[in-house]
Amino acid sequence: VAELEQLMSDLALATPPPAAQPFVPKPGQLVRAQYTVGDEWHRARIQSVSATRDTCEVAYVDFGNTERLPVSRIQPLAEPLARAAPFAQPARLAFLRLPSDPLEGNAFAADYCAEALECVRRLVEGRELVANVEARVAGVMYVTLYDPLLGRPIFDKSINAEIARAGFAVPEHDDAAKCNPKALADIRDIVNTARTEHRGMWEYGDVTAED
Repeated sequence: VAELEQLMSDLALATPPPAAQPFVPKPGQLVRAQYTVGDEWHRARIQSVSATRDTCEVAYVDFGNTERLPVSRIQPLAEPLARAAPFAQPARLAFLRLPSDPLEGNAFAADYCAEALECVRRLVEGRELVANVEARVAGVMYVTLYDPLLGRPIFDKSINAEIARAGFAVPEHDDAAKCNPKALADIRDIVNTARTEHRGMWEYGDVTAED
């Protein structure tokens, strides 16, 4: 925490390094970006640049969130500030696939995307959770989340299981999910129950042929 606080202080005081040419944002660049809420400066990586080149989608590498910013709020990052490893680590919930926005590709049950995200928010917001890393694939951690106040970590009491129980997930059949066959089987059972009882996205019947 102290290292992150020092980094934030340094970013607030930093000035863009001198450049021979005007700054041209490109996907993959690590930059200094001014977050919309609070106008604080953060380290960010450019994900995409609009066709008009006046806005960029950025991912804040020390906090994990993303947003679209005008180029006026993005600056080159001084080399000393780029040395520290990102504090946020890419992660996904293991064994689950949630409804997704069609713009993300491979979408299903897109009409329930907002409800699924709200379900996740209710389950995790304001709670200190413990993450069990089930697998690491291509730099992404696949995790199961537990609330330590509920006692020893039992998968049936995990956040992952609660999302499936609420009816907002299907089992994920990727290589990471196969690392724990018992947990994947449990998720299948929980999803089947949610489907049978018409919970969440199953309220009107099947929303996907994948299970």
